[in-house]
Amino acid sequence: MHGTPQISIGIPIYHGEVYLEETLDNILSQSFKNFEIIIADNNPGGVPEEVAARFASKHENITYIRHEENRGALENWNSIVAYARGEFLIYAGGHDLWSDNFLQLLYTTLSINKDAVLVYAPSFWMEDPLDNSVISTGFFDTSGSKLLQRFNMVFWGPEEALYGLMRLEAVKKTRLQAQVIGSGAVWLSELALQGQFVVAPTIRRFRRKNRTAEERHARLRRYHRTLFRRQRKYFLPFWKFYLYYLSVPFYRKIAFSKRVRIFFSILGGFFVRYAPELGMDLGNLLVRPFKKYG
Repeated sequence: MHGTPQISIGIPIYHGEVYLEETLDNILSQSFKNFEIIIADNNPGGVPEEVAARFASKHENITYIRHEENRGALENWNSIVAYARGEFLIYAGGHDLWSDNFLQLLYTTLSINKDAVLVYAPSFWMEDPLDNSVISTGFFDTSGSKLLQRFNMVFWGPEEALYGLMRLEAVKKTRLQAQVIGSGAVWLSELALQGQFVVAPTIRRFRRKNRTAEERHARLRRYHRTLFRRQRKYFLPFWKFYLYYLSVPFYRKIAFSKRVRIFFSILGGFFVRYAPELGMDLGNLLVRPFKKYG
């Protein structure tokens, strides 16, 4: 690709990405064209590898990264940052779609909002036809909010902003996705300490329902099987998440008074938001201590 792209699009994939070709066609048809696509393959083989390699050979703005061993979804996600060359970075699910002017509007919105570090679109469950799609979760806009208010909006909000357009410079000032349950929420909080989150309400990210409903234990087993670089023992994962979250205000240089207020906001708020998960941790510790999931 000639020149430096304005946007880097990261697509972390795994062996089961059966819709990758449709996703790539959707991105390549966007009205905004000055972008690169970085496909990071965490488990090469089969159709996804063939599709990724074929598209990379045909399009000079597509790079295919083939990890020889499974390093876990979180580390695969992080690996894209090292290859990104754009001013802005966005992640795309290998089974999702964007509305036609998705990139153009995100780029324009973030370019004119100098105080923002991230702009994202509402997410909709994908239906056929797409016009019948319904919103999948709530969303929030922190424009004009002061630091503590902004932090709490991100803390209590959904994680859909992970699939928004971000300033790459701000991304590189975070710890990226850590090897803990809930790492995406922590990452968003670290971004929120740097600037505003803006919503572009007239465009859509379409999410594909690619798994059935799960009860908490099944979801946690899936997390342990796919997220981390190695299999881990099930030992208080949400309490580890809690302790890691408490480190957020100490990672960035902010005023001491604001740091203390954010710390105590997490200290109390976490028990309210994640009470069922924290209780599940303690119950599992008593009933099935040190059980290995996988």
